[in-house]
Amino acid sequence: MHRPLTREIDLDAALSHVENRVITNDYTFPYYGRHYRTFREQVQAGMRRQNVCVELRLNGELKACYQGAT
Repeated sequence: MHRPLTREIDLDAALSHVENRVITNDYTFPYYGRHYRTFREQVQAGMRRQNVCVELRLNGELKACYQGAT
């Protein structure tokens, strides 16, 4: 059954390839041979060695989510 697309549904996130990575001690996470750094204003206590959800979207954009925040 098809339903209309509402604002609550993030179609880009739903169609993305999702993997989990671990945040290293220097607040970076590896993703296919490259290391991505967390912005200084987004660093939180207890982030090290925690999982981050990495989404590779269909348009090539890379999004990282830590505890629900991008």
